[in-house]
Amino acid sequence: MICHRITVVFILATMALFAAGCGKNEPKGELTGSVTFNGESVSDCRVSLYNSTTMRTIGGKVDENGEFKIVDIPVGKFQVAIKQRTTNAVSEEPFDERIPEQYRSSDTSGFSVEIAEGENTLKLEMTD
Repeated sequence: MICHRITVVFILATMALFAAGCGKNEPKGELTGSVTFNGESVSDCRVSLYNSTTMRTIGGKVDENGEFKIVDIPVGKFQVAIKQRTTNAVSEEPFDERIPEQYRSSDTSGFSVEIAEGENTLKLEMTD
């Protein structure tokens, strides 16, 4: 009898979680853009989007041309940071100097974007 009740509760809880997760069809957008420093393309880094309301971070890698594309982004406002690569193995250049420190944090970069459903673009132009 107790085993039967546990099974029923488990099934009902699983169904509720499934319905809650599948019932949400939140609108999504995608973001394409470029990263430059003093007018020159920057690669070997990541673009990071932080939503302070949901406390969710999403990001994508910047390619060799300084361009990026991030998909399946929930609509909303995001603060943007440009993160350094995680290893020095790719280049002899120290990564401490790759991206000025102020741009490495979404709190200090000065970059933000509002993602709308569908396609969005953003040019991230860093300067000294």
